[in-house]
Amino acid sequence: FFLNREDDLKSLLKIYHHVSALKLDFSSLASQPEDVVKRFIEYSLQQYNNLWKLDLEFRNLSTINRATVETLSIYLQKYDLISCELNFRGCTNFDDDCLNHLKASLKNQKSLRILRLNLSDCKKVTDKGLNAISQMFPTLSLLEELNIIFDDCSITEKGLFWLKNTMPALLALKKLYLSFYTSEQDMNINFQGIKALGDAISGLIFLEVLDLNFSGREYPLKQIEEFNAMFKSIKHCNIRLTPALF
Repeated sequence: FFLNREDDLKSLLKIYHHVSALKLDFSSLASQPEDVVKRFIEYSLQQYNNLWKLDLEFRNLSTINRATVETLSIYLQKYDLISCELNFRGCTNFDDDCLNHLKASLKNQKSLRILRLNLSDCKKVTDKGLNAISQMFPTLSLLEELNIIFDDCSITEKGLFWLKNTMPALLALKKLYLSFYTSEQDMNINFQGIKALGDAISGLIFLEVLDLNFSGREYPLKQIEEFNAMFKSIKHCNIRLTPALF
């Protein structure tokens, strides 16, 4: 549902309050103040007790900040989700504290099989936020698909080392999609961090699909070839690394 009026939302809740899979698009609330956005989140989620699939779109909402994400996290904790997809693309005030709130609610989703997070253009997300995400992994032992987009976030190799430390805990993982594209030339991730993450990924014995994107930076061709060779046993593998010209 694409929502922009509280009356519309309340009417829909009365009709669909028994659903177990929910997809809501809040992106039309861009002109609304923070308290209205929080109220929409509360109205949307407080009526449901048996959701197993949740897909929420918050694209380009500057009102998505620590306070609104804390409200969202409170309601996430009451569900036993199998699939969770959250799109925060272009939410300019989404930061590391927001990810800490999400960590608190998502790490207890013991039944979670699919987790998709779009953090594209959330420039306030740094390595600390990546660390918060990595701290969820040890409790998500049933997770089969992980898809996180960090495009144009403020990530360095330090964040990749944090991912590397907990990635082996995802014992059931079959599909992994990670994107670290950058349009900023000074936002560099050295190859040591990429290699460390690759070492952890190569140990995921059930992994069938791997998609890694480090576009926007250049690396020596030999290093790229050696990195690609680490994943020969994976059925479907797409690694995007740009070779340096010189």
